[in-house]
Amino acid sequence: MDQSTPTRHAQVSVLSCFPPSVGRDVAIAVVKALGASLANPDNRSLLCTDREVTWTMEVLSYGLTLPLDGDTVRLCVGIYLDWLMALVSKRDSIPPPISREPNVYAQKIVKHLYSLFLPRSDQMNPVYPSLCQQVLCAVQSLARESPLMTKETWETLLHFLLRINHTILAPPTPAGGISDLSMAVLLEVWLLSCSHWFPSHSLWQTCRQMLSSWRHQPVVVQQWTRIVSALTSRLLQLTFGPTFPHFKVPDEDAALIPTDMDDVRIPHTCSPVDLCGSTFHASTPLSQEGMFIEDEGELPAIFFRAMRGVSTLVDAFLGVSIMNKEPTEQLLPNTGMHI
Repeated sequence: MDQSTPTRHAQVSVLSCFPPSVGRDVAIAVVKALGASLANPDNRSLLCTDREVTWTMEVLSYGLTLPLDGDTVRLCVGIYLDWLMALVSKRDSIPPPISREPNVYAQKIVKHLYSLFLPRSDQMNPVYPSLCQQVLCAVQSLARESPLMTKETWETLLHFLLRINHTILAPPTPAGGISDLSMAVLLEVWLLSCSHWFPSHSLWQTCRQMLSSWRHQPVVVQQWTRIVSALTSRLLQLTFGPTFPHFKVPDEDAALIPTDMDDVRIPHTCSPVDLCGSTFHASTPLSQEGMFIEDEGELPAIFFRAMRGVSTLVDAFLGVSIMNKEPTEQLLPNTGMHI
């Protein structure tokens, strides 16, 4: 992958330089004191200066890596998500330096939160998916509601979501868990970014490359088909006008396309990722290393779903009016594949 491709490296806290017991005790004490303000957002923050916030973020970053059997990780997530909301509205519980420069601190917070999604020994703990869902939903709300985000913050969010999804979807094992939500949030935030600050060319290339390395996961084809169909429906109206047969998509899919997205940006956003071509895939490191897909029996069905999505798009451009939705469950003879 190119140099801009996100990798599996989290932020390293200065507390990592000390014995684990020292880092743990410091994190527990600091986070417990800060966590008391989460119950009452009207409480004034204990932190007043940039130095205080920077030092505390070192502690919170370390706290995110601790075991899930206590409240420390949960409180770290809650504190960071509370501070991220400085990009939406001001609260007394948010330290003044963050309120003054919400974009600068939001970019640092998001980078720290990535460590939550890295593989860990206790990720089967039921608390873990709940915390990951909280972070994903907070990022989704931020993209929907914040009027303050700069281009740098949008790109940081997109890099963050690409890294998360790569951690979850790139391995050859079935993703499951939060993969559906993480993929859906990535694509929605990407579309919202296209409406506000169009992603750079290098970021598009990174997204294209990474998506192609996730195509062995059913959720990727499913979410990709939803987005491309919704974009195509909008594109056909812009290109051929209201007299052309309408390509109907479910209302919840159509709502994914921002209503305020400039018409000029729709064709550039609509360029589909090559999920099926072999030339590009053959050049990726995962292919060069001979990645073994554990559940290869699922691959024909995934390919079939992708081709069915492409077929629907072809019909739409030909003016064949078909509602793009999941058809009645049915098996293809002798294949076991659903249509």
